[in-house]
Amino acid sequence: MALRSERQDSKVDPDNGVYVEMEGIMEVRYSSEDVDYENIPEDFLAFQARVREIPHDFCQKNKETTAQAEFYCLVCNCPMKSLRPLRDHVTGTKHIKKACVKKRQMLGLPMEPQNAPRIKKLKKERPWVDVGLTLAQRLQECGEPAIGLEYITEYTNPRKPADHPMYTCSLEGCKSAWGTSDDIFNHCIRTKHHKNFFKKLNPEDNRIAGLTNADILKEAAEYEDEQGGSEKRDYEVINIVRDYEKYVELRDRPDDWSEKKARLGLVRAAFNSNMEPMGMRGDSRGWEDRKKQQEEVPAKFDEEDWAGWQPPSKKQRMEEFSYNFRNGIKDVEDMVEEFDGKKGSEKYEEIVFYKKMYGDLLSLFDNDFQYEEGRKERDLVRNLKGELGTANDHLEEKVEKEDRSMKGVSKLMAELEEEIETYASERDTKKYSNIQSRLSHITKEMKVMQPTSPANTALRAKYNERLTQLWKDFESRSDSLVEVLQQQMEGAVEETRGKTNSQKKLQARNDAIENYRVEITEVVKQFLQQFIEKFQDQKELCAFAVWVVDSKVLDQEVNVFTERGSSWSEFHLTPKTRNQVEIYLRGKMEKYYKGEVFKRQK
Repeated sequence: MALRSERQDSKVDPDNGVYVEMEGIMEVRYSSEDVDYENIPEDFLAFQARVREIPHDFCQKNKETTAQAEFYCLVCNCPMKSLRPLRDHVTGTKHIKKACVKKRQMLGLPMEPQNAPRIKKLKKERPWVDVGLTLAQRLQECGEPAIGLEYITEYTNPRKPADHPMYTCSLEGCKSAWGTSDDIFNHCIRTKHHKNFFKKLNPEDNRIAGLTNADILKEAAEYEDEQGGSEKRDYEVINIVRDYEKYVELRDRPDDWSEKKARLGLVRAAFNSNMEPMGMRGDSRGWEDRKKQQEEVPAKFDEEDWAGWQPPSKKQRMEEFSYNFRNGIKDVEDMVEEFDGKKGSEKYEEIVFYKKMYGDLLSLFDNDFQYEEGRKERDLVRNLKGELGTANDHLEEKVEKEDRSMKGVSKLMAELEEEIETYASERDTKKYSNIQSRLSHITKEMKVMQPTSPANTALRAKYNERLTQLWKDFESRSDSLVEVLQQQMEGAVEETRGKTNSQKKLQARNDAIENYRVEITEVVKQFLQQFIEKFQDQKELCAFAVWVVDSKVLDQEVNVFTERGSSWSEFHLTPKTRNQVEIYLRGKMEKYYKGEVFKRQK
């Protein structure tokens, strides 16, 4: 995904206090309730030169003087009343693009054509390291501790002594570290090499693994001081090997070489014969002759122009990686911000494509940077994943807003349906007004809602039918209680005569629950007889049985049965429930002490 040219042209850096590059882009405005207050705006260029670090409460209103400041973008025509929106605004693509247009107008430059190609910038000169120096020469100029040099092997090219040397480290735990004098120099002064050296020196001391980097560095410095210090460091312990084949193998190793791959035979020709240069195949007896012929072929590049060229260092590669990924993810965030469509649209699929591409690339580093020296790279990858995840959440929030609204209405209706099923009250009660208010709220929500997808349109029609039925049930249940009260005042003798269907259902529900309570209580009492020694007497056993049924069993069973929607005549104790209750009681009895139930009841 190409980076936008206007972002590359911008030199805005809020972290260093740079919000604008020139006058006429933004200004700071002041206001007050005082009629005599002079509202004189200040150009932001002068403001940022005067205030290097803007306080977080800069735009907060002064309660005594009623004075208040705000940031105003002249090119975008929008105000900002806090520091966070200001930082997000000045780094956004829309603002940068308009600011660049304004800059061109004020400087009298021609306008950049639409969809202009990105302007390539020359990269800064990278620091040059002379790998022709030996490891001993590099260490002589370094004051940091460098121990375990006896495990370092230097390889030179006997056929061409002018070639830079190559090095390896055979210390256990260093994973056969290898490279130029610069690579092995940085390896020798790092705490990982020091820690492996101390483990080799004291193999039975388990405390070494728990030492911090600072402790390891301190121990290494003390150890080197005991040996005479860096001035008397013995470089003769470095093994020097003049072996042409080994030297070439080290020099031509791929960047992804590792000790583990080498042991498994997953390196170059040992892994696949197709990876071996064609000139190297065939009879091994002529290998040296063919190799010599290839070395005598004149170079394709001018040696003078390429003199001193060095491959980029690990730090430089990570800086370039961070720069490219951050700008790419920023483009994804801008696309999400500008998106105002539906799920499945062409623009949506484009955003998903780039989001997935960057996510897949970052997932390649899941198993990398596991050690302490890779903590910065690990944190960088984690932060990039977090930024990409935030953009994804923002996108999902935009496209799933309609679905969430439908789910919210469905939840409210389900709660009201369950409440109205057991509702019986007069119209002048608070309960009646509460349910009526909630029904009115859902009705308004359904009128405002305009779903676009076919599934949500069908759901809306279904919810409207359910809502109509809820209103009818609610009003009929409110009227039914009045009828019952009138019948009671008239002295109706027969208990069931004149009752509405809702009252009969309520009575059947209460009777079924009471019968279930009696049934489960007897089961609990019988089961607890085998633990009679845990109680003072039968009175405590019965009290504990009632407490278990009322607080742990009955309400849960009633709720589960209500959700099932079956007839209350079928509400009885099942073998499954009996088994679960017995398991609970058996575990409870292991910790129960005499008199505990009476303390709980208090």
